[in-house]
Amino acid sequence: MTTTRAIFDLENLKMSKYDLVIFDEASQVGLAHALALVPLGRKRLYAGDPKQLSPIVKSERKEAKEWLGKSPFTFMKLNANNVCSLNEQSRMSETICELVSHVFYGGNLIVAKDCINNTKWINERTIHLENKNDEPHILIKNIEKDGIWSEKYKGPIRFESAETIINLLRKGIEQSSITEQQVIVLTPFRAQRALLKSMLFNAGLKKIKVSTVHRAQGSEAPIVIFDPVQASNNFLNGDEARKLINVALSRAQGKLVLLLSKYDYKNPLFFEISNIVKMSETKDDIVSIYELLKQPDFPICALNKIIKIKSNIGKVIEIIDNGKQFAIINISTGKRQVFIVESMKKALQN
Repeated sequence: MTTTRAIFDLENLKMSKYDLVIFDEASQVGLAHALALVPLGRKRLYAGDPKQLSPIVKSERKEAKEWLGKSPFTFMKLNANNVCSLNEQSRMSETICELVSHVFYGGNLIVAKDCINNTKWINERTIHLENKNDEPHILIKNIEKDGIWSEKYKGPIRFESAETIINLLRKGIEQSSITEQQVIVLTPFRAQRALLKSMLFNAGLKKIKVSTVHRAQGSEAPIVIFDPVQASNNFLNGDEARKLINVALSRAQGKLVLLLSKYDYKNPLFFEISNIVKMSETKDDIVSIYELLKQPDFPICALNKIIKIKSNIGKVIEIIDNGKQFAIINISTGKRQVFIVESMKKALQN
């Protein structure tokens, strides 16, 4: 049963003593519910992902946020003997998994061994939305405009996103073998959800599922389209925003489509995500930093090259301070890293 139902039925449940109480999707179980239900069993197990959405609390009161807005995972110590980390997943294709893993799990999340060489599993996640043979698992669609506040819908909306989604899905359904039932469109805002549902319905795409991210936790779909609408919004910045975006991206089995504008890239997390996606598509050879250091015009000669510095691999995007430093975008993390040329040369000499 749900934890809320268990609280209402607590007196009846107390009539029995259980060996084990399991809290599933425990990241969304509030502390008050957990503490009330723990005495029902001799032992208890919390199963869930602390990097996904916390319990939803509408109240702004400090006490409500403290007892209803935090899960038992708040007090979890990762290296404790009673903690077991499950780092294999079988939902996402390898490319999508790598993105989610590097951005949210420090690179520790991997595809399950039973899936990685399973032809049937791989084929089910090979989806040609744009009818291209070498189509990547992750697509970024450029949107010109930022989201705006709508008095009619009482929240942020973006018409251009809806139009892009309609055109993309019409083309995919007509030219490829995808169906409406394979698609879920996700957005953080209820206003944009209402707009999307209305426009998709009017476009004849009546079976496309549209949901807010909070409602989608625990679900999955072959094709996920995620529209942040207005990534500069405070709602999409901070720790809880990371959890929300993690949930959105990790619902995808075979195809993930991100609708991003230049305004969305001002959000550091989307900037990082877009960098990883773009870097994964590069065909350039990787050059060792030690080869380039020998060149008399270093670091100028490294500009726009993919280089390897120990465990770091990335594209050189900027020469700083008249060549005393240079910056790369790391392929794995999407983050900007700065290196000092003199330190590089000393390392080579040693």
